[in-house]
Formats: sequence, C-alpha cells, structure tokens
Amino acid sequence: MKTSHRVPGGPSQAVRILALTGPLLFALSGCAVEGDALYPSESGGNSATGGTTADSGTGGSGPSGPGWDVIGPTMVAKCGGCHGSPPSLGAPFPLMAYADGVAHADRSLKRIEQGTMPPPNRGDEAYTAQETDLLRAWIAAGTPEVGAPAMPDGGVGDAAAAGPTWADVEAIYAAKCNDCHGSPPSQGAPYPLDTYDNAVAHADRSLKRIQSGSMPPPNRGFEQVTADEEALISAWIDAGHPR
Repeated sequence: MKTSHRVPGGPSQAVRILALTGPLLFALSGCAVEGDALYPSESGGNSATGGTTADSGTGGSGPSGPGWDVIGPTMVAKCGGCHGSPPSLGAPFPLMAYADGVAHADRSLKRIEQGTMPPPNRGDEAYTAQETDLLRAWIAAGTPEVGAPAMPDGGVGDAAAAGPTWADVEAIYAAKCNDCHGSPPSQGAPYPLDTYDNAVAHADRSLKRIQSGSMPPPNRGFEQVTADEEALISAWIDAGHPR
C-alpha cells in the first residue's frame, strides 16, 4: 500500500507551487563518490509502489497536482548521473522513467530532504526548496504521470488557457536561433538563448530583433520565425516569462 504524503494547505497549494515552478532542463550531473562506491548497502524498499494515471483516484476529475511530466526532467537532471539505466557508482536503483520515480518516490524524497541526494561532497547541484516542495506535491497528488495544468491564478483548467511557457519558447529558439545563440554563442551572435535564464535576460532584445526581421539573419538561409511564433514569444514576455 502506498504511503500518502500531504502538503500543508492541500492540493490547491500543490497547484500554486506548480504554477510558480516548472521543469528545469539541465545536463545530467554526476554523483559524488565516497571510496569505490557512492552509496552504502541499503535495505528496504519504498512504500510508493504504484502511481495514478491522469484521472485515477480523483473521481474522474483529473489530478490535483503536478505530474511526472514536471517532476521527471528535474529528477533525471539531478539524479540520473548515478541513478541511470543501469545505475552506476553504487546507486541502488534507476530514476530515469515514470515507473522508476513512482517505485522510489518516498525514499527519494526522504534522501532529498536529508540533503544526502544528490550527494553534496562533489558539488552536484542540490534540489531547491521549490523543487522539493513540488516533489512532495506530486506524491500527495498520487504520483500521476500527467498532472493538472497550471493556470496563472494557481487554479486548474484547460491547459491552453494557461498561456505559453518557457517550454514553448525554448522549442522555437532551439529550432531557429540556437545554431548561433548557443553556449557559447557563435558566428557573431552576441548572447546565448539556450537556457531559461539566458532567454529571460535577453527576451526584449530578442523579440525586437525578431520583429525587425533581423533575427534569424535572413541572408543566411535560416528558417524564419513565423507570425504565430512571434506572437507566442511576445505573450510569454507579457506574462512575465513563466516557466
């Protein structure tokens, strides 16, 4: 039987957390090694042995918190260097897929709360307080694979009504800008646009160049940003650069 964790304030707080945070996309990080293996021998499993689908356990009304689609990218980025498939450096289980995350949800949360995962002694990037709260909210919601869509006011509704997010803008930049605006920039590009922070820092300047028709450079054969894509980037900026 799966242990249920409650987030103070109930599902509505979980959704507010989701509205303020989102998936963070980083390169896989390694885990710190103590001697020949990172992890000592551990016994016992996790009490979370099964998850819910998008509408199970909620009377058919859909999940009330974040899903693996939000939780997974952070877990893969910050844990997958050791908890891969197969695990390495003594890690006892993988955390690469939805089934992995569900099977070890409680155990992973406990170690994150204790500060022992990711291991801190090699400088691996730790979970932030917001990411930890989001993981708690996912468990409290029943570990759904696809979670509730976030609305600007923290409520739950049609996903399209929530407006564009960084994921939408990132896809445009990756396809049409980042051949030059990568890290590091190349071919004379003045700044990168390949991460959320970089995109936010240069959002207004980038939109202005797109609107003027000078980005992507039209004389180099690059595929141009469409009117719909330009409108989406503009809406993302107007909404305050939501993740």
